[in-house]
Amino acid sequence: MPVWTVDTWKVKPGREPHFLQNCGAFSPAALTLFRDLEKPGFFWSPATWEGRDMLDEWRKSDRYRAAPSVVKEDVLKHVTHLMENVPEFPPQRSRHIMRHAVATLAYRGSRVLRDAPNGFSSFACGGGCRSAGAILAHIGDLLDWALLWRKANESGTIPSRTPGPTR
Repeated sequence: MPVWTVDTWKVKPGREPHFLQNCGAFSPAALTLFRDLEKPGFFWSPATWEGRDMLDEWRKSDRYRAAPSVVKEDVLKHVTHLMENVPEFPPQRSRHIMRHAVATLAYRGSRVLRDAPNGFSSFACGGGCRSAGAILAHIGDLLDWALLWRKANESGTIPSRTPGPTR
């Protein structure tokens, strides 16, 4: 199950350039770093890990163990927060939004398709535009993909399939 870390740093005045040049040592991949606009010298960095074991393996590496010494003269305080997803928060709001979106698609889709003439699905306005049937198939693919993501959010896995033509 994926986990997240959020590192926060309070950098000494005048030490930002050195810190910014060297803080990448805290991550095995490209570090994402945010600067707080209201607190001078305050930075935070989120990271996603495939699982707790991957994070623990990284923390045992020589590169990670050496990272604090590289920026120790730059930093007043460094804290790492270990986080997990809270899939049940907020269940009512997300469920309400999903129900509304699906109901809107069903209502508007049924109005457009009601009493459609024969050959409607093959109609295209020309110039390389998709046919009406291809557009409807694409909408179905997107709904399938959204369902995959919803199930993934509940289980904590990341779906490998991306939206694309399947029909």
